[in-house]
Amino acid sequence: MRWLAVLIMMGVVFWIAGRLSLPDRRVPGSTPADLGVPFEALQLVTSDGLSLAAWVVEPAGPVTAAVLVFHGKDGCRSPARLALLAKAGLAGLSIDHRAHGESDGVRTSFGWFERHDVAAAVDEARRRWGDVPLVGWGTSQGAAALVFAIDPQDGVLPPDTFAGLLLESLYVDMDTAFRQRVEMTLGSWAGFWSGSMMALAAWRSGLTGLELSPRAALTRLAAAGLSPETVLLASGAEDRHATPAELQQLADVLPGCAVELLDGLGHVDLLSHGTARWRKSVVAFLHGLGKREGV
Repeated sequence: MRWLAVLIMMGVVFWIAGRLSLPDRRVPGSTPADLGVPFEALQLVTSDGLSLAAWVVEPAGPVTAAVLVFHGKDGCRSPARLALLAKAGLAGLSIDHRAHGESDGVRTSFGWFERHDVAAAVDEARRRWGDVPLVGWGTSQGAAALVFAIDPQDGVLPPDTFAGLLLESLYVDMDTAFRQRVEMTLGSWAGFWSGSMMALAAWRSGLTGLELSPRAALTRLAAAGLSPETVLLASGAEDRHATPAELQQLADVLPGCAVELLDGLGHVDLLSHGTARWRKSVVAFLHGLGKREGV
């Protein structure tokens, strides 16, 4: 019986590790045009050869700044975010990350290989809009990809690529993220197994031997000169995947950055579920960056 219990637990470990590395394929249920904003659909190609589905919107007037939007695990392109940007007078580009939506790929990597997706979006933005200021807007895994892309230690883009960062529901490190997800699925007793699950998921995603820590990457970015005034951190007050305590840990790395804790929200799309006040905060932050850049 003891061996049977061990075999069952090993099966559960394997299943959860697979679930965390194999995202659900979801495609957008609407387009920016459904929200009154013209858009262009296109395909980007990453440096490692994957094709990514993308949408682009532009404001009615000249393009003076652009926001690149990166979704979380199991997400896809966001018509709501692009519509908000265009109506606020900003250009926007939203992608389906690898293994998501209508993009190539099979497995997710918690933001690590997705940093190449971020670079592909930046390349397209530069091709279209030249040297206008860029802002990165990432959610959960997409926020991690954004931070990993410009990490002075392991990034694929210069640390000063973005004039601003809007980071929603960002995990602090993989150890914490896995433990919380395992405990939410099986109960607190299963936290003991989280290390095994993380190691297996890392192996299946090609991440063996890597330390995935957005907090460490942000620390290095701060040391490289990232201005806290150009960063907005946000999370739901009821988020159990990226908890308020983790939000504070990230904020401690960047003293003086803007922080928003949204009451009543968990690990959800903050724009869709948030209040009008949150939408106003986003637009105010983006326009504030424009003033810093002299736009």
